[in-house]
Amino acid sequence: FTKFIHPDDVQHISDGLNRSLKTKESAFGTELEHRIIRGDGKTRHMVVRIRTIKSTENHDAFAYGTIQDVTESKKIEDELKESEEKFRKIFYNANDAMFLYKLEGKDFGNFLEVNDLACESLGYTREELICMGPRDINHPDNISRLTLNLENFFKEQKTNFETSHLTTGS
Repeated sequence: FTKFIHPDDVQHISDGLNRSLKTKESAFGTELEHRIIRGDGKTRHMVVRIRTIKSTENHDAFAYGTIQDVTESKKIEDELKESEEKFRKIFYNANDAMFLYKLEGKDFGNFLEVNDLACESLGYTREELICMGPRDINHPDNISRLTLNLENFFKEQKTNFETSHLTTGS
């Protein structure tokens, strides 16, 4: 199998197979993720699921399994990680207070995440703000406008507005 297993993954596969052969259990299952190099030179990501059954007095030992090509899933997973990393860099390094909140139906839910500048400007800790939402930090005079802005967002798929926030000192 070393002809088509990626050289960096041969030991990993070998170790996994040896574990299944050396187990004291009568039946053993394992899942191994590795890369293969196809005849055309392209690398693919595979997941192999193997189940081994030890021989008994009445039965010979045998193994069975499946091989699944997860190359596309792996590619999407890597792209998602890269996108999340870019988002985090922008979100946490922005020169503005940033709030990420959940929409519950057509209303605001709690903040999912806030950046350091949001915490500094309002005087709350991140843990305190995560237990709050936009309605908790907006000045009471702005609550009706907040609802209107959200309605506009659902209608137009975008909105732009100014508001006043309450700080820990207000």
